[in-house]
Amino acid sequence: MSHTKGTGRSDNQNSSGLNLGEEMLVELDAQLRWERARCRDLERLLAASEARYRKLMSFTDDLIALVDRNYVYEWVNDALLRLYRKKYESVIGHSAAELLGRDHFENDVKPRFDRCLAGERVQIDEWVEKPNLGFRFMQIRLTPSMGEDGRVEGCIIHIRDNTDRRRAEEALERNARQLRLITDALPALIAYIDDQQRYVFVNAGHTRLLGKGRDYFIGRQVVEAVGPDIYAQIRGYLERALAGSEVSCRYSFEHETRGRLYFEGVYVPHRDENGRVLGVYSLVRDITHHRLVEAELERRGRILSAVASLSRLCLTTDRWTQIMGDALEQLGMAAGVSRAYLFEHSLTPDGRPLCTQSFDWCSEDLSADLVRHRTLEFDWYAEGLGTSYEALCRGETVTWGQTGYSEAEGRFLASRGIKSILMVPLFVDGAFSGFLGFDDCREERCWSLAEVSALQSAAGVMGAAIEKAEIGRRLVERERRYALATEAGKVGVWEWNLRTGTVFADPVLQRIMQRDCGDDGTEMDYWLDCIHPQDQAITADIRRQLERGELTEFDRLLRVHARDGGMRSLCFRGTLIRDPQGVPLKVFGTAIDLSEQRRVEEELRRANEEWSKTFDTVPDPILIQDLQGRLLKVNRACAERLDASIEGLLAKLHRAFPDGADCCDVERVSSHQGGRTCVAEIEENGQGRLLRVTTSPLFDHEGVLCGRIHVIHDITDRQRAERDRLAHLERQRDVLVREVHHRIKNHLQGLMGLLSLGGGGREECAGIIGEAIAQVQSIATVYGLQSREVAADVCFREMFDAIVSNVRGFSSVPVRMVAGNEIDSELCIVRDKAVVLALVINELLMNAVKCSVSGSDQDPVELNLGDDQGRLVLTIANSGVLPPGFDFETGQGLGTGLGLLRDMLPRQGALLSISGDVGRVMATAIIEPPLLVRRHRSS
Repeated sequence: MSHTKGTGRSDNQNSSGLNLGEEMLVELDAQLRWERARCRDLERLLAASEARYRKLMSFTDDLIALVDRNYVYEWVNDALLRLYRKKYESVIGHSAAELLGRDHFENDVKPRFDRCLAGERVQIDEWVEKPNLGFRFMQIRLTPSMGEDGRVEGCIIHIRDNTDRRRAEEALERNARQLRLITDALPALIAYIDDQQRYVFVNAGHTRLLGKGRDYFIGRQVVEAVGPDIYAQIRGYLERALAGSEVSCRYSFEHETRGRLYFEGVYVPHRDENGRVLGVYSLVRDITHHRLVEAELERRGRILSAVASLSRLCLTTDRWTQIMGDALEQLGMAAGVSRAYLFEHSLTPDGRPLCTQSFDWCSEDLSADLVRHRTLEFDWYAEGLGTSYEALCRGETVTWGQTGYSEAEGRFLASRGIKSILMVPLFVDGAFSGFLGFDDCREERCWSLAEVSALQSAAGVMGAAIEKAEIGRRLVERERRYALATEAGKVGVWEWNLRTGTVFADPVLQRIMQRDCGDDGTEMDYWLDCIHPQDQAITADIRRQLERGELTEFDRLLRVHARDGGMRSLCFRGTLIRDPQGVPLKVFGTAIDLSEQRRVEEELRRANEEWSKTFDTVPDPILIQDLQGRLLKVNRACAERLDASIEGLLAKLHRAFPDGADCCDVERVSSHQGGRTCVAEIEENGQGRLLRVTTSPLFDHEGVLCGRIHVIHDITDRQRAERDRLAHLERQRDVLVREVHHRIKNHLQGLMGLLSLGGGGREECAGIIGEAIAQVQSIATVYGLQSREVAADVCFREMFDAIVSNVRGFSSVPVRMVAGNEIDSELCIVRDKAVVLALVINELLMNAVKCSVSGSDQDPVELNLGDDQGRLVLTIANSGVLPPGFDFETGQGLGTGLGLLRDMLPRQGALLSISGDVGRVMATAIIEPPLLVRRHRSS
């Protein structure tokens, strides 16, 4: 039972446990089916979501992809597939190296993937060459893909093509740079100021004006940037603009270097789309120049008004000196200067330019010290102002100030208390006459072109006034000279009115003809009655032709009766004047009294006839020439005795003077008081006659050289007698000179004999006496050669051979001539240097013989004489050596003989050198002009 019961519980228990398990299985199965259904739903949702995401990604042009740690694509969007023209299946599961290329991947892409897989967010903007698209500007973003465990599982790639944006940005940058260049180039101050009154933008005008960099202004408050002085002037304008009003502004300030500057401009508010003011645009321009121009134009207007007043003053007077004081006062006050003055130009006696003050004006506010600094006269070049003087002479205005002046100009300004000066040249009749000067002693000023132009106009008016006064003075003087000239020349002026028949004659003509016709004139017949009866017909014919217009001009000599009963010869000249229609209107003419001239001409004719008779009776030939060498007149003796040889004679006369110039040359005669008379002796060709020609200058009645007079005298016989007498005296002289030379030679030979006798018994003196005998023998040789021919030079070859022969007679050492080129036998030594040169050559030979090894036939003294292009070269060589320290050029180690020889050597035409070689000594003498000449024998 119990087993049954126990079994029953157990079965029940097993049955309940089984039911419980089944229930759990059913529950688990149900839960599993639910999870499966949920997973299918999630899969459907995920697929739908992925489809939506892919669809969404297909609408973007950005390139999006996901790669794992092995660089294998897990997902890409359609844009990337379209770019590489691939299908989804051909990309997914493939590596980036396959898609991009191994080299590009390894070199460029893989390093970036590695940085991203290491956890770094990589962002790169660069130009990339894309297939079929060329270079594109790409924005590349690599973002790590994190797993649930926080490890990087891959890399999310996001690439955006920003080419259009980049190009737009570059275009915007270019436009901004262009705008910057434009605003910087504008001659204005352009700025943008925000609502907090801070500078956001300024152009280069601000930096140029205030000398600050652009960075100094950006972000800085206006008051801090421009300073409190300027800000105090523009603050109200700026606040009104920030309140929403467009405001025009004007202000000024004192610049450090440019002085007071003036500005005007406009402030324009900047509003957003809601109308709120964000800031202010500022456009301001510098109007300093306009202000200066306005002031200059105002001064120019005042100056021109003064010039107009000056013009009226000049028209009302003929004496410009009377109005110059008022003119300078008006000009000085109009120009606003301290002083105005007029300096006149003049020259010193030596031609140096001076300026002398003639008039001046000083303003009332000029201090007494500056008034005392007036300049009355100065020398341009002595003051160092020659450059300014030359500029004024060229018509240029000259301005000086305290800056930019020369040292001389600075001294001139400082000594007179002047800070600025303007000099305007004054010309009269086209020549520099002086200048108008304007000083400003208060401040340095820049003279504008308008002011300078107006003051030049004033100088022109003053020059015209001076010129007008000068013309008036000249006209009065000319009229005075004309009246004196007509009176002195007895030239009368007349006018004949053909329509009224009235003749007007000036006072000179009335006095000549001794008639009084008054100022109203008289009838023509009144004057015709004065004509000589024999000239009445000529006068009537001239009158008729003039009235008909057939004669335009006439010139006739007519005789006129004077009231005193005398007869006068008058030359009447006249010219016909016609009206615009060509009808004869008037005749103007002159009448010259030639009565005295006719009388003088007659007397001159008679005097000329008398002179011609006297001129032809002179027995010596006489020729008269003008300055061009043309024959004006010859007398009868010249025509008969010289005839055709006159031109050859004149040519010889022209060459006869040592300076090759005619004694009556204009320059030479003008250098002597009244000229001088020249005498030349000329031998006539083919005639054997000797002529003495005396040439004298010929002057006209004003003392001006106009020609020459040649008087020719035959001195042939007298000259021949004088020549024979001189020849006889020369022959006597030659005989006497030859006798003197011969006796000198004999005395020298006697001296040599005495020396030989005196040295015969004394061996220690034999060498010295031998040298003396050789020297005396050389001198005797020269005198022997000179005794052959008087006043002749000495033949070098003969002298040399005689000296060599003499040395050979005294020496046991052989003296041998080495073959050389032949020398010209006509080569001689000038006679006054022959003795000295003979002693030099003798000393050289004796020294060579003495220094040689005695008795050696192999080592003789060798002589070589040659002609080298007009100069003689003598070489003397002997065995031996030179002593230590020997130097012929400096005179070291020469000894007595060579020292004397060096001093005797002629300084011109002779060169000597002594040198030594191994066992040989060589002396070389060069003889050349002027010591060496061609043979010259006395006649």
